[in-house]
Amino acid sequence: MIFFSRRSRGGLIKSVLLIIGGVLILSYLGIDLQNNAASPLIKKNFLYVWNGAETLWTNHLREPIVAVINWAAAFFAKK
Repeated sequence: MIFFSRRSRGGLIKSVLLIIGGVLILSYLGIDLQNNAASPLIKKNFLYVWNGAETLWTNHLREPIVAVINWAAAFFAKK
């Protein structure tokens, strides 16, 4: 039998309501999400952050994380 705690219920519904509320607030303030999402400056900023994250992953994080995953897989395979 699976037991669910009260804290884990309704997370999806709360998230959807939070997103809808956020869109309503932005609409009330007169912020156009479509124009902002299509802005060249915003695209440039997201590209800069994405490239930085990709460089961080490739040059610094990939090897240690893969090593830990391989160690964990070998450790649990022994059991």
